[in-house]
Amino acid sequence: MLALALAYIAFATYYYLGPAKPTNEVVVVVGLSVLWSAWLGVLLVTLIARPRTRADRLAGTLAPMLIVAAGAMSFLAS
Repeated sequence: MLALALAYIAFATYYYLGPAKPTNEVVVVVGLSVLWSAWLGVLLVTLIARPRTRADRLAGTLAPMLIVAAGAMSFLAS
């Protein structure tokens, strides 16, 4: 799930900083910064936490939420 979130956030970064012309660029930059830092945090928790602990389950729950947040940026940026 983290690999899928990485691909989606990377595409969102490419799209919003490249071909798309968002009306509110500050929201895009802040949103992408939050998404990337959250993804990195989830990755670190996944790598550090022991399997089947509360932190590991939390990281598994947060990864799909990152994809939803990246999709919601399309509404915030326009």
